[in-house]
Amino acid sequence: MWWPLLVACALQPAPNELSLTTESGSFDVTVAFAPDPPAVGEVTMTMTVVDVAGAPVDATVAVDPWMPEHSHGVADPPVVTSTEPGVYTATWVCPMAGEWQLTIGVDDDPAVADVAFY
Repeated sequence: MWWPLLVACALQPAPNELSLTTESGSFDVTVAFAPDPPAVGEVTMTMTVVDVAGAPVDATVAVDPWMPEHSHGVADPPVVTSTEPGVYTATWVCPMAGEWQLTIGVDDDPAVADVAFY
């Protein structure tokens, strides 16, 4: 199941790194963006998932970019890969500036944040 992390490609830069806790409190998720700030074009997200003790989590992580204003996603959905225990990367192409919603799924436990970036 996927749960949302809301991110907007807008007029204010996002912090390079977000720190979130899932709704159940079971996982802490850190999301870093490159470039910093993210922009139209290729965006790489590095996501670190740890449990409450700080141990890396082996999870199913997925990312789904969506532009609510125009009711569309991206041509090539991001492929999430695990680069080391608890660390996941996803690269996608942001085709246009505006408000974007990223749904990040970490197993069945959501972490949600609203962020604006270029």
